[in-house]
Amino acid sequence: MAKNASDASEITKKSFDLAKQGSLVSEQTKESIAKLVASVTEASKAITSLGKSAEEIGEIISVI
Repeated sequence: MAKNASDASEITKKSFDLAKQGSLVSEQTKESIAKLVASVTEASKAITSLGKSAEEIGEIISVI
């Protein structure tokens, strides 16, 4: 009986440790996704700006 209780305690501890590790990985993933969103947003702004510049250049060239 004591061995079963000891085994159950060990399994519970391992389960808790795994859940804790899973939570850490989940939090790290969330932070990585937030950084990726910020990078994609900045890239989108840069591309939009380049598109506007290209249009302006095209207008200037058509005048010339």
